[in-house]
Amino acid sequence: MTIRALLPTFLLSFLLASCADNWLVASGEDTNYLTFHHPNSEKAIAEVRARAEETCRQRKQPAIRTASVCSLTNCTTDYQCVDNPEASKSGL
Repeated sequence: MTIRALLPTFLLSFLLASCADNWLVASGEDTNYLTFHHPNSEKAIAEVRARAEETCRQRKQPAIRTASVCSLTNCTTDYQCVDNPEASKSGL
């Protein structure tokens, strides 16, 4: 495909992504770590947790929060999809 054919898709993706408050900034098919940048609010924290749980559920793994660092306005939160369901009870 040419760049001209892909341009509308990229623009639409960018515009839709710019509406999101919670950014999944690190993830991949070959990794089980998820990193989110999001506002420091209870609503955003719950949305990030739900998104991490859904992503891990698709991989048939539970999600556990491994780290979270917040300023007064923003947070960076890490989750890991784990193979062992017992790990989610003990926090790894």
